Amino acid sequence: MHDFHCTDPDQMYYDELREIVKYLKKDSEGVKMMRKLHANGMSFEEVASIMELPSSSIKVFFRKRSKAV
Repeated sequence: MHDFHCTDPDQMYYDELREIVKYLKKDSEGVKMMRKLHANGMSFEEVASIMELPSSSIKVFFRKRSKAV
């Protein structure tokens, strides 16, 4: 449960989840993929399902990215 509340992947305990989240949040290709999924009309829930992540994490991701742009 700890990992799902972390905003920084480096603080996660579960190796596979940490690597996926790091890719999606910090790697430019991962960020592009997330944006493409959402830009193509997928809901947060659909993106979360494909990425096997909680929808709340996906919403936070897009909220932070929209503020950074």
